[in-house]
Amino acid sequence: MAKTHFDWLEVSNNSANPTDTDTTRRGFAIVGKDPKYYNGTTWVTLEHSGISETFVGLTDTPSAFTDAGNKILKVNTGATALEFVTASGDVTMSATGVFTIAAKAVDAAMTSIADGKIFIGGSGGAGAEQTLTGDVTVSNSGVTTIGAAKVHASMLGLLDDTEVIIGTTTATAATKISLEFDETTTGIGLMTIGSVSVPMVLNTNPGSTVIADTLNILHSAGAGDCDDLMGSYTKVAVSGDGDSGLTVVGTAQRLYVGTSEDNSAVQEAYAIQPWAKHTGTGTLLAMSGVSAALILGDGDAFTSTNSINAGHFHIKTYEGAANGTVTSSNFDGVMIEAWANVTGLDSMLNLSNGGTSTTSMVRMDLGTATNVFEMNDAEGIASVTNGSVLNDISSTANAGYIKVKIGDTTRYIAIYEAKS
Repeated sequence: MAKTHFDWLEVSNNSANPTDTDTTRRGFAIVGKDPKYYNGTTWVTLEHSGISETFVGLTDTPSAFTDAGNKILKVNTGATALEFVTASGDVTMSATGVFTIAAKAVDAAMTSIADGKIFIGGSGGAGAEQTLTGDVTVSNSGVTTIGAAKVHASMLGLLDDTEVIIGTTTATAATKISLEFDETTTGIGLMTIGSVSVPMVLNTNPGSTVIADTLNILHSAGAGDCDDLMGSYTKVAVSGDGDSGLTVVGTAQRLYVGTSEDNSAVQEAYAIQPWAKHTGTGTLLAMSGVSAALILGDGDAFTSTNSINAGHFHIKTYEGAANGTVTSSNFDGVMIEAWANVTGLDSMLNLSNGGTSTTSMVRMDLGTATNVFEMNDAEGIASVTNGSVLNDISSTANAGYIKVKIGDTTRYIAIYEAKS
């Protein structure tokens, strides 16, 4: 076909042929769906049989839309045509065109985040990179660190507001648990549970025994022998030059009942109350409810300006002033009491010298005491009403006697009436 030069071009989609009566002009227009040109006399339809009017009519597209709902269009593997596929895998698409990333489909390697930062949600719901700061920091290897002096007592949640539990991973684990304390300015570790100004307070009576501190140890069968098994061990030592004004106390137990302003009452009060209980027929070398020892170093020679004792008991007032009237059936420095159901007791007080050089077995500073001894009238042991028992061994009248035993021999100490 020879070249045709158009004088004008109509690109709109006309429903009818444009009107042009100029025979010297040539034009082009789309009429309906047909391309036409004007040759100066009439409109001529151009041949266009190879042009598709629909998407599926193309040669490199799917032939139909059947069963292609909600699918997406992609280039085929051979890169020669288009095809419909269903979005699947980590990302899916809904009927409204919304894409959804599957749960756990994004891993850390897929994200881009600066070194040492974390993703955290913002007020608008969008994530943002942030550096963890404040009391806790985190390294790029995921290790968190609590800053120095960031944890305070008010931050600690205690069980029932009263308990601190230190345990092992299993109930029978033979694990050593060490409780360490920072040194104070004195160099001595300090543990305080309640203080004078802020004590622990019993504010609810549970109706049973209340124990503030409990330690239970059982030497079970098959545990083997050990030299000593101690429930508690405290050692206070003085070395070097020491301190001439120092009082050293290994363990100090203190018991207070009431104050000067109140009338607090209890049934019984004991500053210390140890027990030693034996059950069964097991043999032992020695047993004592209380055992105290004063140990002198071999060849020791030193001076004590007051006293040296294996046991020392004081009865005194707190600040040195005289006390008021104390009413009691027994107000004693030391009381040794054997209950009536105890049998086989050899003596109430046993003084054993061991052959050492001792000046006196008993020494008394009587002061203003009224009597040296005070005892009840017990016929057969001590009596002031049955002196006639001595008549067969003494011609001198007397008012009673005290029965004593020296070695294996029984003797009587006569008791005479006071002179008028």
